[in-house]
Amino acid sequence: AGLLLFALAAAARGRSQARSRQQQVLQLSSQLNTTGDPLIGKQLGHYRVIARLGQGGMGSVYRVQAAGGDYAAKVIYYNSGDARVLERFRREFKVLSRLRHPALPRAYDYAEAEGMAFGVMELVEGKTLQHYIRPGGLPLDSIWPWVQDILLGLECAHEQGIVHRDLKPGNLMITSGRVKILDFGLARQTDLTAVTLTGQGFGTPTYMAPEQISASGNEVA
Repeated sequence: AGLLLFALAAAARGRSQARSRQQQVLQLSSQLNTTGDPLIGKQLGHYRVIARLGQGGMGSVYRVQAAGGDYAAKVIYYNSGDARVLERFRREFKVLSRLRHPALPRAYDYAEAEGMAFGVMELVEGKTLQHYIRPGGLPLDSIWPWVQDILLGLECAHEQGIVHRDLKPGNLMITSGRVKILDFGLARQTDLTAVTLTGQGFGTPTYMAPEQISASGNEVA
């Protein structure tokens, strides 16, 4: 009986946290759609927010300015029930701070305050590979430079013990004819404790390796 009550209480807490997170996201979305983005024109640390470049479920990406020029700031909103969400976000910027390659964006800064976390990185402008895909495919000679960029960028990451785990056309930005590999939020580092638990699968199903889909806990190489 005690175990049953404990399980029911845990389930209730989980539902309450999920509702709270959903309400937070809906409130933010409503504010963005009715009164404009509250961050535009404000300061994020040393950076002034200029414009929103994109919006996702928990946050957005902004163009920001500082003395050194223009950058991209990825911002998420979180509450006390989002420990793993926050840890994956922290890890993304720890991963990027270790990588130095033309196909990988540079990470410059990271901070957290009052339910918001943001990371500042190289501003990468262009269109994703998804935009260029056609039903009949693309000529090999036109995409070979992109393939080389992707392979060399991944090789650099693998040499640092980092596996991306969510490589897909939407995470490959074509900029000035070359490729930048984006979104290391699900990356795995061999020298860090895993954020996800055995039995949990993370990634995009149509682009996941078999061991990711099975969530067996096997290492994704």
